Amino acid sequence: GPVCPHGSEPPDVTPLSRRARVNVVLVLFVSRVAPVLLVTGSVFALYVGFGLLTVREDTILQWITDESLADADVLWRASWGGGEMVLTRQLLYVATVIASVSGLQFAVSITTDPVTRELLATDVTTEIREAVATRAAYLHLRRAPD
Repeated sequence: GPVCPHGSEPPDVTPLSRRARVNVVLVLFVSRVAPVLLVTGSVFALYVGFGLLTVREDTILQWITDESLADADVLWRASWGGGEMVLTRQLLYVATVIASVSGLQFAVSITTDPVTRELLATDVTTEIREAVATRAAYLHLRRAPD
């Protein structure tokens, strides 16, 4: 017999098990969170790199009006391009705040902008529908008499 009969009766669909529902929810969650984490991580890396390359120690000292940076604040130093790069806790804090706000803005954009949502979610929802339909067809064939 046909796998998906075209009758007036809707096909019997076996409900998903708890484990299968959890898997579907996890796939949807990861498909929504992964782009946000990618954007957040990229913005963080951009600002840390930008801060390392453009904000020298003498500039930091002018901003904080102090003679030197506290040893606890300096995480890493390196000489590069005729100057010294300094990675500080403050640079990481600022990059984290900016990246978090950017990630939040992107998450809101995904949620509210239909074009962005469609671009990022269409493939996953289509794949989930195909997987559930394939499962239903498989279970139908398994129950069908030989």
